[in-house]
Amino acid sequence: MPAVYIEKLDDKNIVFKFANGSLKVTIRQGDLSKEICDAIVNSTKGSMQPNGGLDETIHKT
Repeated sequence: MPAVYIEKLDDKNIVFKFANGSLKVTIRQGDLSKEICDAIVNSTKGSMQPNGGLDETIHKT
């Protein structure tokens, strides 16, 4: 039995479900500011200072 089940919903949505049922991760392509979700993960500099790009979009929303 695999530890992770991968389901491709369409060209812009993939769901990863973990075997123990405790976590489901959905990866989507689209406008992040329009997404309803529990969390947004964004990498940043070690100093945690805003660096434009995605970080700027998140803070404007």
